[in-house]
Amino acid sequence: MSITLKSRIRLYATLASIAAFVGCGANAKYDANVQGAVTIDGELAPGGSVTFTPVEKGPTGVGTIASDGSYSLRIGQGDVSSPDSSEIPAGEYVVTAMITGPSPKDSAPEGSPPPSGPKLIADKYGSRETSDLKFEVKKGPNIIVLKLDGPWANPPAEEASDEDATPTA
Repeated sequence: MSITLKSRIRLYATLASIAAFVGCGANAKYDANVQGAVTIDGELAPGGSVTFTPVEKGPTGVGTIASDGSYSLRIGQGDVSSPDSSEIPAGEYVVTAMITGPSPKDSAPEGSPPPSGPKLIADKYGSRETSDLKFEVKKGPNIIVLKLDGPWANPPAEEASDEDATPTA
């Protein structure tokens, strides 16, 4: 069975059309870029991470906070050599963050990983269910500054009432 030149041209044209159609659809889905800065009580965050989770279905964008407080979102690894290269789908996102201070020196047994330092932000930012950070990411470049509260914003721990106190002799 021999394929004529005309049949090959039609086949290649069809395959090229399918590839272009699929390629355009994939590029249209990932059409936003998010960069910004993170502050804690007005001061630039010293490091940590932010996560943008879509309200609807879709991939999660993650950004490492640099020592100057800046971040750039990526899906998966992204292109770490270029902060402008990672694109995410436009849409509504809930933002969570994890920012801790330096771990105490000499507090971990030898050979074990060091414990994390104290949390530098309010607990509400640690969970999608409690975070009040919601943003609409639009097509194209987005600059989003995340203004976080420090741990002072955590609700006070419940204290035992006087009735529950055990009398001492």
